[in-house]
Amino acid sequence: MKLFTYLLIFILIQTSDLKLISSFKILDKNFVTDNFDNVYSFSENTLNKYSIDGTINSSFTNHFLGKISSVDVTDPLRILVYYKEYNQIQFLDNNLVELKSPIALDEIGILASETVCSSNDGGFWVYDSASEQLKYFNKNLENSNKSSRISEKSGKKPLKLVEKNDFLFLLFPDNELLIFDKFGTYIKKTSITNNDFQIVNHRINYLKNNTLIRYDFTLFAEDSLTFPEEIKIEKLRIENDKAFVFNNNTINVYKLLIKF
Repeated sequence: MKLFTYLLIFILIQTSDLKLISSFKILDKNFVTDNFDNVYSFSENTLNKYSIDGTINSSFTNHFLGKISSVDVTDPLRILVYYKEYNQIQFLDNNLVELKSPIALDEIGILASETVCSSNDGGFWVYDSASEQLKYFNKNLENSNKSSRISEKSGKKPLKLVEKNDFLFLLFPDNELLIFDKFGTYIKKTSITNNDFQIVNHRINYLKNNTLIRYDFTLFAEDSLTFPEEIKIEKLRIENDKAFVFNNNTINVYKLLIKF
């Protein structure tokens, strides 16, 4: 059954609503932010951590695990780095120092993975390509939860997996976002228009042109923040009252002077 949005609010941001805090170059378009306003940029096998003023605080490189596929900083004290090609993950502390040796997923029964994410319970979730299931592994690397087979997407490989506020979000190439509870039980699906999204509270944030769409999947309500045309946006992250705007290998950090 299709779910319809019943509340729609449009917010037009003026230039006067934005205060530029800093501007700095990063490694690549691949970047994430944490709730302490740090920026993590990764390219090939290197991960850099920047403070809000653009200073590189820490750096991590591993030449033996191949290219970094994704980085999850949901818990900034326990950062997950995923290497899809070598089917391994690495956990780092807030200084980008290894917390333990890399975890070889094939040694715990996942012979081919597509995407992973950190879990608030101290373990991690992984999409098992062979069984087409989401599987949760605890701190002892025991598989304690899993979803049913995601048969409706048979043959399609997911792009991204996120756990936030006891929900799991699994994105497929057709921009359909499947939502599960923290035990891996399927709840519902929705569609977005961008394969890059961020979960803030109970909102799914994604960029459409120069507009940030924020969909509350619990209230079925949607609002949008449209940025001035002169601010060019390739990628956008929102943390606290700040907007991290990426364009042309540069991040501009703005303080949002409006309530939203």
